[in-house]
Amino acid sequence: MSQPTKADFSKLGEIVQGLQVASAEDRKDIEHLRLAVAQFRDDLLRERELVADLRIENGIQKASFEEFKKRWDESDRRRWTVYGVMLAAALTFVANLVLLFLKR
Repeated sequence: MSQPTKADFSKLGEIVQGLQVASAEDRKDIEHLRLAVAQFRDDLLRERELVADLRIENGIQKASFEEFKKRWDESDRRRWTVYGVMLAAALTFVANLVLLFLKR
């Protein structure tokens, strides 16, 4: 095997210099990715908090709607009770008129 020449050393030096440049670029890319992951993690935490808030608000809205339905059903029941009483009063009035005319 022969001794390395100056040309071989200069090639190796160029290769090492290229690797150092590539390594520096890789470090920059890694740092950029770390920042992106940290930003993504922060965004994810904010989104989770937002989803939790929306779930709470949705639960409140559901409870409010159920209460509204109960009140509406009760109001509807009372309304039909009043309609029934009014119909019974009207039928009684008509029956009394018919009986009044039949007695004559």
